[in-house]
Amino acid sequence: MTGVGAAFLAPEILHRRGLTPHSLGLLGAEGRLADEAALREVRRRDPGAAVFVHLLDEHDPAQFAFIERALTFPDAAVATDAVPLLWRSGAADPTAWPLPEGVVSHPRTAGTYGRVLRVLVREKGLLSLAEAVRRCTLVPADVVGVPAMRRKGRVQPGCDADLTVFDPSTVADRATYESTILPSAGFAHVVVGGQFVVRDGELLPESLPGRPVTAL
Repeated sequence: MTGVGAAFLAPEILHRRGLTPHSLGLLGAEGRLADEAALREVRRRDPGAAVFVHLLDEHDPAQFAFIERALTFPDAAVATDAVPLLWRSGAADPTAWPLPEGVVSHPRTAGTYGRVLRVLVREKGLLSLAEAVRRCTLVPADVVGVPAMRRKGRVQPGCDADLTVFDPSTVADRATYESTILPSAGFAHVVVGGQFVVRDGELLPESLPGRPVTAL
């Protein structure tokens, strides 16, 4: 995902990456761009508009095999690369919940971890549950490598009490390119620093225990 005005999305060079204008879909719009004329128009009118770049088709077994290889590579980390919420109307309110209509993001923002546990563990059996959890927690913490992250991704004395309780039989992503912010299912509790932020499947908007991770 990037801005539609990115140099590599210029219509005349899209083919270098195996893309066409129909490979692109604007965030918050219905469907993909129809043709080169539509791409040129949106690049002229709003070059900063966020756009999905559909590179690999997960419904094509040959193409999805590349995704599988990447995600099952030894010690590959799982991370959302989350996209900030885009408020298509009204003033942005980062504390609003439930999110109002017109707020959009990339579906990976809400669905990454539920999708890994659903697809790679339960449906395809490419990772064990323990290994998938490790790739979502300990491996990213070790990649970041700053001192504060030594207390993350681990359940042991002296570490931060950041815990997630989920049901392996039902956990799943729900966010799609059409409904980008649907919360994942199957997550019962989320505890940050020993304080509930999700309890019995319900977000607690007033609970804000998170702290920034610094390099010190």
